[in-house]
Amino acid sequence: MIIPSTIDYLLSFFIIRKFMCSNLFYINSAKVIGEFFSFLVKEGLYNEKEGNKVQKMASHYRKEYPRIFKISKYLWDFVEHDSNELMALGDTPKYDARLKELQDEGKYYTVTEVGYVSITKVKGTQVFGVREDSGRKIGPVEVGIESAKLIKHGDIINIISVRKRKNSSYYEICELGYVYPKPYR
Repeated sequence: MIIPSTIDYLLSFFIIRKFMCSNLFYINSAKVIGEFFSFLVKEGLYNEKEGNKVQKMASHYRKEYPRIFKISKYLWDFVEHDSNELMALGDTPKYDARLKELQDEGKYYTVTEVGYVSITKVKGTQVFGVREDSGRKIGPVEVGIESAKLIKHGDIINIISVRKRKNSSYYEICELGYVYPKPYR
């Protein structure tokens, strides 16, 4: 028997991480799963209480996915993409000059590896959280205005690495992974 926690894991983490497809696919997947469990309950093939829980869960994720996709887009746009800028310059004298600028700039930062962060607080344009694997507190991390408006307590952001300027009170995201909605549980 499929237990609701398996569906929660599927919709909150697995499907986002393992399937590279359009945003509509995720929304429709949650819809289909909800309708499938509705059918199973109606036909007496699945426990009604558990089936209703799965249907509520699927509905929850259908509503959450669009918000998560917006956060992902805003964060992606917010994070600096120096490598893209360098690639656009190609093999030119400007490339060498910009690369040197970036290397010189790097002397004023410390870079830290992070990982999956469960958000505990949003304050202004910054978030605070705890690492999923170690429970270590992270923050404040600058995420920008648009993302900060949408991020909720419990959302999970895969912040691969951050940098902090010497004498700064906050971190900047260097490398970013996926954004996941707070699990339904």
